[in-house]
Amino acid sequence: MNAKQALKYFVLAFSLTLILYSCSKDEDPASSIRSRYSEDKNSNLSVRTLTHAGVNREYLLYIPTSYDGTQDVPLLFNFHGGTDSAHRQLAYGDMREVADAENFILIYPQAFIEGGETNWNTLKSKEISKLSSDDFGFFEAIIDSMSAAYRVDTLRIYATGYSNGAGMSYALACQSSKKIAAIAPVSGLMPIDGIEYPCDPTHPTSMLIINGTADELRPYSGISGYLMGVEQAISFWTKNNGLDDPPTTATLDNGGLTISRYDYLGGENGTEVRHYRVNGGGHVWFDFSEGGVEHNQIIWNFLSRFDLNGAR
Repeated sequence: MNAKQALKYFVLAFSLTLILYSCSKDEDPASSIRSRYSEDKNSNLSVRTLTHAGVNREYLLYIPTSYDGTQDVPLLFNFHGGTDSAHRQLAYGDMREVADAENFILIYPQAFIEGGETNWNTLKSKEISKLSSDDFGFFEAIIDSMSAAYRVDTLRIYATGYSNGAGMSYALACQSSKKIAAIAPVSGLMPIDGIEYPCDPTHPTSMLIINGTADELRPYSGISGYLMGVEQAISFWTKNNGLDDPPTTATLDNGGLTISRYDYLGGENGTEVRHYRVNGGGHVWFDFSEGGVEHNQIIWNFLSRFDLNGAR
């Protein structure tokens, strides 16, 4: 975490009157959420619980101040990293101001605690997964709950996430493709396509991929036998989207970081793949800007241009 992110994290903690700290292996992250967020009827941020597959699951829900129930609005899921929690992902990637301005519902799901840790189960089959949680079903159960309570545009459901949460975003584009319009994984990698992780999207899927070249936990080159390198993932999705032309490129100088931007344009149904390669960037939720537009807004600006049918 750089100095700017640390300051943002500190200010957010006071503004929410929360004490944010890492979940220990003995701490129930769901209880952690409940203890930090009051059920204030006047607050647009709340803790929601639903029962899926016989298990109580929780998520943070933010209804934008601009929502008035007169039109269908998009959903954006923001998944936390491994061994982390929804409330900390809210601190890292707080997109509430963007939601207010752009009128979308924001959801921070909480992974189920197993083996003393919280990780997203990116594998569909219980036979090959070390985790028992059905996180694909949990994702779809949240959509059903939101659609029953609010006016939701089911053609515009998006996912972003950090680290293991980025991996979950990739997994949803593969395994829950009929629900996901576009994704934006940050500092995460895509599991290798194969027998244990078949990736069979039902439609071309636009995505914004953000990675640092000096990430030690999710190396840019991937993890042999487990996770694709970033360039391999880009190749997979450009092929899936029918993107045959070389990318347009640009270089951004941002706070001492040099960021290379690659845009693969003109895919099937107007789909795109964009990649920000943060040269020398580590394992963080990034805080760069482009043309005066900050990172969280960049994510939304990209995702919002697409729905399940492609470019809007």
